[in-house]
This record gives sequence, C-alpha cells and structure tokens, in this order.
Amino acid sequence: MTGGRGPDRVWPILALLVAMIGGAAGLEALASHRAADAVVVTVGAAAVATAGDTDDPEVPDGPATEQPVLNEAHRHARTAARRGEWGTALPAFEALVSSRPGDGALRGEYGYWLLAADRPDEARAVLEQAVLLDGQDPAIALNLGVALHRSGDDAAAEREYRRALALDPGFAAARVALGSLLARTGRRAEAVPILESAAREGDNPSRARALAALGSIELAEGRREEAERFFDAAIARAPAQVEIRLRVGRSWLAAGAAADPARAVEVIQEAARLAPDVAEVHRALGWALERAARDAEARLAYDEALELDAGDTFSRRRLLRLALDRRDFALARLHAARLVDAAPDEPEHHFLAALVAARAGEWEDARAAYRDAIARMGGTYPEAYFNLGKLESDAGNPEAAIEAYRTATEQRPDYVEAWNNLGLVLARSGRTEESETSYRQAIAREDDYAPAWLNLGRLLSAADRHDEAILALRRAGELRPHYPEALLDLGVAYSRAGRVPDAIETYRRLLADEPRYARGWYNLGLALDESGRDAEAERAFREAMAVDPEHAASLRNLAELVDRAGRRGEALVLYQELLDRSPEDDAARLALAELRRRLGDSDGCVHDVRAVLAKAPDDAKALRLLERCAGAATSPDEGGGGA
Repeated sequence: MTGGRGPDRVWPILALLVAMIGGAAGLEALASHRAADAVVVTVGAAAVATAGDTDDPEVPDGPATEQPVLNEAHRHARTAARRGEWGTALPAFEALVSSRPGDGALRGEYGYWLLAADRPDEARAVLEQAVLLDGQDPAIALNLGVALHRSGDDAAAEREYRRALALDPGFAAARVALGSLLARTGRRAEAVPILESAAREGDNPSRARALAALGSIELAEGRREEAERFFDAAIARAPAQVEIRLRVGRSWLAAGAAADPARAVEVIQEAARLAPDVAEVHRALGWALERAARDAEARLAYDEALELDAGDTFSRRRLLRLALDRRDFALARLHAARLVDAAPDEPEHHFLAALVAARAGEWEDARAAYRDAIARMGGTYPEAYFNLGKLESDAGNPEAAIEAYRTATEQRPDYVEAWNNLGLVLARSGRTEESETSYRQAIAREDDYAPAWLNLGRLLSAADRHDEAILALRRAGELRPHYPEALLDLGVAYSRAGRVPDAIETYRRLLADEPRYARGWYNLGLALDESGRDAEAERAFREAMAVDPEHAASLRNLAELVDRAGRRGEALVLYQELLDRSPEDDAARLALAELRRRLGDSDGCVHDVRAVLAKAPDDAKALRLLERCAGAATSPDEGGGGA
C-alpha cells in the first residue's frame, strides 16, 4: 500500500465498514430480522480485508494484505469494490471469475466482496465453489464460515472455522471467529480459552481483536468493569486501528444499559478523529448518537457521512427516519426520492417512500409506492402488506385493510403484529368471532405478546365474558408491568363483572404509576360514584380535569355530583362551562334546563329545551321537560333529579 491520503490508505477501513450498511439497516426492521455478522475476508494465502457489522461486534478481522493484481480489469474491479460501488464491482468480478474458472483465489475474493455487499447467500455459493478449487486455503474456509453464519447455519460455520484452524493452527482471525461464535451461541466456557490464546499470540491488531471479543463476553455476562479493562487493553494494543474502536463501540451499543450508548459515542468519536475522511466512521457515530438520544448531533454525523459518500444509503435512511420523527415531510420526501433515484430496483427504497407519503396523509402516493415495493420483491413482502393494511385502515377502507393483513400473515405466519392488527380491524367491522380467532393466532405464536392479550381482553369484556376478559387482561399486565392500557381495561372488566372494589383498587394501582392519566382518574371517579363514595368521586373527577381541562366526561359527571349534593349554583356554572366546550352536548343542555327549572328559572329552562328541540323536534325527553318548565319550581329548595 502507498502512503498519503489516497484510497490505498483508507481501503482496509472502508472494507471493515462496508457491511455496516446492511447490518445497521436491518435495525430499521423494514425487511428481515436476520442477525448479521462481521465479514472476515482473506484471499488466496493472504488476507485481503474485512467488513464489520453493527450487530455482531465479536467476529474479528483479518490482516490487511492482498494478493497481487492479476490484470487491469482486476485492478479496476477491486478499486470499485473498495469504494463500495457494488453496481460496478460485482459484475466486474463475476466477469473475471468467468474468464478464469479454475482460479480459486480469485473466486474467494469475489466471495469476500459479496459478503461486504451484504449478499451472504450468493457469497456462500461462490465460496463453496472456491473451496472445491482450493480446499487447502484456510482463509477461504474462514470466509465460507462467515457466509454460512450469516445465512443462519451456525453448525456449518463452526465446522469451517475449525477446518481453517486445522489447516493453519496459528490463524488468529479464525481463532477469534470461532471463539466469538461459541460465545454467541452460549458456549462461553469453550470460547474464552480460544480467545485468550488468540490474545497472547500474533500481531497487535489480531491480539486487539481477541481482547475486544473477550470484553464483549464479559459485558454480556454483566461484568462491566472486567469488560472495560479488556476494551482498554484492546485499544492500547492497537491504538491507531479504527476498527478496534468501532468494535468496542458496537459492544457498548449492544449491552443494553441506559448509559451504554454514551460510552459508545465516546469511543466512536475518537475513531472519527482518527479517520475524519471515512464516511463509514461518521455513519457509525451517527447511529451511536441516535441511540444516545442525541438526534441533532446524529443528523450532523449522517450529513458528514453523505458529504464523504453520496451513495451512503444507510445514513440517508436514518436521516429520512429522523425527519419523519420531526414531521418534516418535505425533507423526508427528498431523502426518499434520492434513495429511489439511486437504486430504483431496491424494494426497501419504495417502502420508505410509501412510509413518508402515508405519514403525510398522501394515501394514493403511499398505496402506489407500497405496491411498487411489493412488485419489486416478487410479490412476497409481508412488511409492505402490513403497512398497506395500516394505511387502508387509517384511510377508512376496512375490507382492503383486512385483505392486506391476511396476506401479510399468509406470507409470514408468525407475524404476530399482523395478526393483532387484523383482529383490530375485524373487531371494528363487527366480525367479533374472526377477531377473537386472529388475536388467539397471535398468542399461539407468541404467548408473551402483550398487545394481543390486551385486545383479546377488551373484546371479551365487551361481550360480557367477564371471567375470560379478566384473565386475559391480567396476563397483559403481567407481561408488561407498566402497561396503563391493560390496567385501565382490567378495571373496566371488573366494573362490568360487578366487582367494583377490585376495579377501584386496580385504578388506584394504575394512577400510582401514571398520576397524569386523565382516563384513569375518570374511571376511578365512576367506580367511586357507583360505590356511593361521592366525596372521593368528586376528587377523582377534579383530578381528571386538572390533568386534562378538556375532559368533558369528567366535567359532566362532576356537575352531576355537585348538583346531587345540592350545590346548585356551582352545578349551574359547571354545566355552562361544559356547554361552552361542547355546545352540541344535548344531554348536558337538558340537564342544565332541568337545573334551571328547579332554581325557578322558567325562561332559562324553556330556552335550553327549545335549543334541543330545534335540532330534534321529536325528542321525547325534551318535550316532557318543556311541559315542566312552565311550572318551574318556586322554591330553590325543591328536590329533583335529571331530565
């Protein structure tokens, strides 16, 4: 390699990070949920480079040397691959391989670049052919192991890692790959000695990778101080190796504690200082900042990545998502358009364009874009059908929504979110038996899916199947301890079952966790009112009004309670306030008319009743009250009920 700032200096770093696009994009959950792996790449007897993936910080990288360039076509293909220009590089390598069918090393390099481009199934096929041509090359065996792991076959991946070590017992990259795989599959007792051995031998970068992998194991076991010591040792062993800092940063991101994203940011910021002209480092920093809830800084990092690499689809996708979060539809639409323009055959880009249009309420554009995404996936795209179902439901097309959700469940039978949403649309359409079946399908596939238990409980409660409803809603609350909707509906189910004391206790538990939940205070007020505890009920309705001054139901019940307590002047003010907020509330207007009658205000009573009759001339309650208005009470102490 040459010195200076040219591509030869940065290409090992680029190769390390190329596959990050695919792995991090998987975090968006737009397509599959496969667990990604790092790419360990070697060609022939020497290693070429590696590509790291955000989802698996433990798999190591190989040394950054390369086999000689075969010809000018090979040089151009490799340069394009180093830059991540897959549309140019991969066809060029395919042509080279076709022209040299017996060259196992060249085929192995092609397999590497397919891995770096996040095409593991194709890489697996190419590397299997490379093994047939050159079965004694440990590097090809190692890369085939990576491809097998990324295709979901860990047992076969382990065999290839072990074969690579049998061919070359000192192959540090294979040792770290095997140790990482064993740790990831729960065999940490086997993994640690292998990684400790790798940490004692080989060059500094290889030892640093092993130390970082050991740190990841310690972190997964909850031994955070030990993990930090390993991470510090890894960085000290290879302080100029950007990929080591990225590996450590990804480990902190995967750890799960609230403070860990901030640790990741600190580590990756130093990587960005070391490699300020590498787009992939800024991309990784953007993701860490986003996970740390520092969205404004994340946007700057992603923008920097795009400045360095206009084809950085991951950064553009994240910028699109962040724009959607801010409801900046114009910017989100711009990013979506550029994604589609750059790769019009990429289904996910049309999916994102549809998502933007749907969030902006542009139903036709969204519908067309989802259909485009589905067509480009050959008709099988359950996520797009799921979102299409939501779009049709929001647009008021329940039958189209039902059809879309059913298709999503047919294409992915374990798609519990689709089963749940299908149940919701069926319930709203009055198809309660089908709705119940749909919720139970979700639960059968994922017994701990709390939303399906919640919605099943609501359905059963509305059908007066109280005991079943209570069991379902309790289950939802057990699965998600801080689930206010489940507690609220459990209280409702208790009330419907006549178990009002249990309802009151449930609402109080809810409000202990969610003191600003207006519906919780309102429902507590209703239950207390039903129990004859008027003073407590009044306080509950006032709490609901304090949380949400526009909560008309609480205001109405408060007015009725005050009226019943004989505080008619106060009740008059409350009813008038209610009508100021909800002038179309005829029930409140008739209650006010009745109160005026009892206060001796015949004219006021007639005025309010006629306002109701102007809209509903045949309203029997209003007609009866109109007759009584003429004989309005002459004493403000006259008792009376509602209209």
